[in-house]
Amino acid sequence: DFQEGQEVRAGQPLFHIDPRPYQNAYEQALAVLQRDSAKAANAKTELDRYNKLLAAKVITPQEGAQQMTSASTTEATVRADRANVANARFALDNTIIRAPISGKTGSLLIKRGNLVRSGGAAPLVVINQVRPILVRFSIPSSQLPLILQYGAQGGLPVSAVAGGVAPASPSIDSLAAVAAAAATDAVSD
Repeated sequence: DFQEGQEVRAGQPLFHIDPRPYQNAYEQALAVLQRDSAKAANAKTELDRYNKLLAAKVITPQEGAQQMTSASTTEATVRADRANVANARFALDNTIIRAPISGKTGSLLIKRGNLVRSGGAAPLVVINQVRPILVRFSIPSSQLPLILQYGAQGGLPVSAVAGGVAPASPSIDSLAAVAAAAATDAVSD
């Protein structure tokens, strides 16, 4: 959903993974939840009936305890099924890979049809954050008095201009070199 070198916004879809197996797993988890919910509702109805029979002393306390265990077990199964539905929904939602930050995309490191694994070591694409950006650079110590003098008056304007110094990469070294040159020019003006 993007071109190499394009600016992207945080949350913007970047890649789509085939959702069919995840959709099937989600639907299967929903079906299991529905089945087990029906069993739990039946077990609760049976427990209410057994409690009345126990109060009337028609059944033994052991039979009542067995029915209570059955109702508790089916309720726990329903809770586990809900967690499985949530996990399946999470996996389905993650078939769309979104930009974690806003920035400029670098080279696309995968192509259509490549096998991608969750938590893989290789990134799919590098996104360079360009706004705001932190640039650090060193200056000659002979220029320090000027920087302190002009900096005391409310800061020094510094411009980082991309291009010409080094090829764009995931590193900001090229921006630091340009910013250092710009800062030296600003100080000398």
